[in-house]
Amino acid sequence: MYEMVDKLLKYLHNDLTVYHVRAVNLIWSLQASTTRTYVESIIAQSITSAESPNVSAAYEAFGVLWRLSG
Repeated sequence: MYEMVDKLLKYLHNDLTVYHVRAVNLIWSLQASTTRTYVESIIAQSITSAESPNVSAAYEAFGVLWRLSG
């Protein structure tokens, strides 16, 4: 699950806007396919990991996810 969500989050960067809606739909489809909170946990981990050099990219991806999830 981690690999799929992580890959989809990479499609939520500003230079890949053509993929944003599809990636968000796929992320929520993954979330709906399980009774656990894997997707939410993976997203939270990506934006709170102090060790990751890509925290700003994770925030950017989360912002896109948030905007398109309404």
